[in-house]
Amino acid sequence: MDLNTSCSIKLPAWVMPFLDQRETELSSTSERMQLAIDLADENVRQGTGGPFGAIVVNEKSGELVSVGVNLVTSSGMSMAHAEIVALTLAQAKIG
Repeated sequence: MDLNTSCSIKLPAWVMPFLDQRETELSSTSERMQLAIDLADENVRQGTGGPFGAIVVNEKSGELVSVGVNLVTSSGMSMAHAEIVALTLAQAKIG
């Protein structure tokens, strides 16, 4: 029995254009929270998952490191919750 599979997490195509329209330096907690809420709203609007969004921010600089949206249904992976997606992509980005 082979239990190895190839899994990869990819954000929906709408995410990067969505982020391109936004500020990527988020100095306040309210700016950060608003982005997570906006991602959740857009994820539902686009039909790519549930109403959940998450972000990872460099605490010192306020720079956006990564984002995540709920991909459980669209990816078929039960672990693809928004916060896990954001943390996984941040870890891949910064090593």
